[in-house]
Amino acid sequence: MVKILSDPWWKSTAYFVWWIFTRIGAPMMAILLPVLVVYGFISADPASLAPLNLKRSEVALFVGYAGGEACLYGHPCNTYQQHSYIVIPRVFSNGATISVNDNNGVVTVTEDNGDALITIALWLLCVYGLWYFWVRSIFKRRIQSAS
Repeated sequence: MVKILSDPWWKSTAYFVWWIFTRIGAPMMAILLPVLVVYGFISADPASLAPLNLKRSEVALFVGYAGGEACLYGHPCNTYQQHSYIVIPRVFSNGATISVNDNNGVVTVTEDNGDALITIALWLLCVYGLWYFWVRSIFKRRIQSAS
């Protein structure tokens, strides 16, 4: 256990970051990534799915979104959107996450080989964190209080 007041600042900061990640960040990702995939099925964006050139047997899982607007004084605003997908069964051959970038109407598609493996591994790690720090500890407390 870290003694926040008596330990060096870097040790207590590392403990705080670890606690935030394991108790808040990991459970959020474990729950919200499947929610994002379901949202992608319910509210699919045809403009970002078209450049993927999906075949009949392929399914695009929506796993990420980024976007915004960059405005400089005296210049028109630059808007951009990025949708990231894992395309099944294409992912089994190259492990790629496919990103569709829309930058002021100019659409580009980038395929990042291996990123899907990292995404899935990180999600599985977060699922384990959710189980270990939340579900398991709740069951342990119930068992201890029952006996």
